[in-house]
Amino acid sequence: MAPVTRRRAAGLAGLALLALGLPARAAGPGRIVCLDGSATEIFYLLGAEDRLVATDLTSTYPPAAAASCWIVAGGVAEKIRAVAGIVGKAEQGERLAEDVVRRFAAADQAVKATASRPKVLFLLDLGKGAPLAGGRETSADAMIRLAGGINAVDSVAGFRPVSTEAIVAAAPDVVLVMAHVAERLGGPAGVAALSPIDQTPAGRHGRVLAMDALYLLGFGPRSPEAVMDLARGLHPEMAPAQ
Repeated sequence: MAPVTRRRAAGLAGLALLALGLPARAAGPGRIVCLDGSATEIFYLLGAEDRLVATDLTSTYPPAAAASCWIVAGGVAEKIRAVAGIVGKAEQGERLAEDVVRRFAAADQAVKATASRPKVLFLLDLGKGAPLAGGRETSADAMIRLAGGINAVDSVAGFRPVSTEAIVAAAPDVVLVMAHVAERLGGPAGVAALSPIDQTPAGRHGRVLAMDALYLLGFGPRSPEAVMDLARGLHPEMAPAQ
């Protein structure tokens, strides 16, 4: 990833780093919000971690960084403010950031009102060897928890290959996949019928959810709505979207 030029960084009054196309944001003199896990690791290796005031969900190493990761709503707001600062739209960015935080709070209240807590297995891909499951400290894990689910494979960290036996043993109530993966396999019904998913409660009851990858895992301005859409799929008792 190429560094932000000195001229562009000057508008942030501090260090800026690209992270998935977005910069870190200065949060005051010498204080930094880092939006990239590899950059966070570098800060720790340089002994400059005391300058970090917030990090993102990819900042899982070293363990101290993972222990102090941002609250998701605040992290998305910082992304918005960072971009707004670069393009000279700070006022508009602040309004958008505050709106996102408000919508996250509303989603959180709606999820807290649900009674069910289904086990959810997120599979990054299927049909090409051992599928990758999203364990703890992943964007998928964060979304599952925000939507009121329990990660069926939270005993492992990161995205890991899972065996047939492990999928059956995880016994997920719901399987969550990317929309393009489901489309390739014949839709949610096709995923539910696929071995070994057909041997799980999710497969037997046809509870397979398919969502757009960026919408589900992008952690951007639409994320509160993604949380609500996922929550409605996990909790049948929730009212449908208006």
